[in-house]
Amino acid sequence: MSLNLFFPLYLRKTLTKFLAIFNSFYKFSSLLAIMNSGGMMMEKKTVYIVDDNVEIIHTIKNELEKKEQYQVIGSATNGENCILQLRNHKIDILILDMIMPKKDGVDVLEALKINRIEVSHIICVTPFVNDLILSKLKDYQVDYVMMKPFHTSQLINKMNLLTQQKVKMVDSDMSICLNLNEDQ
Repeated sequence: MSLNLFFPLYLRKTLTKFLAIFNSFYKFSSLLAIMNSGGMMMEKKTVYIVDDNVEIIHTIKNELEKKEQYQVIGSATNGENCILQLRNHKIDILILDMIMPKKDGVDVLEALKINRIEVSHIICVTPFVNDLILSKLKDYQVDYVMMKPFHTSQLINKMNLLTQQKVKMVDSDMSICLNLNEDQ
């Protein structure tokens, strides 16, 4: 639709200038909003997955590949390989199965501590939990324990909470929060 039909020349010039200024401001404010939200300057959070079930690893990897904010930097099907691969790395989020061959989840947590492997957040997954397991996990700064089976959307929500990302509501949540601040 042409401006010629509805506005006299002096109004068209004024309106054109206004629209040019508005567009510039709008693009600038959109850019500021993106930068403030971390969109352009956001560093991807590194994720390492340990589970003896290869299908679970692939499912989690595939879902995280769809998310801009996470990068899966590796995976292992047992605790022994996990420790070998994580030496000299700093991980933002470790997703750790508690029941595995060679080294179980508690052994991995102990090895992380002994080898001084830096992990910012730990989410443990397990088919069952009891008071003894929970008390051991508190010694290792585990953020969440999630019950298997779980939906990857639930896992990603926990990761988003840990990394201060936008959280999507999920129907049922079978997880236990261990070491988060009260406001999380």
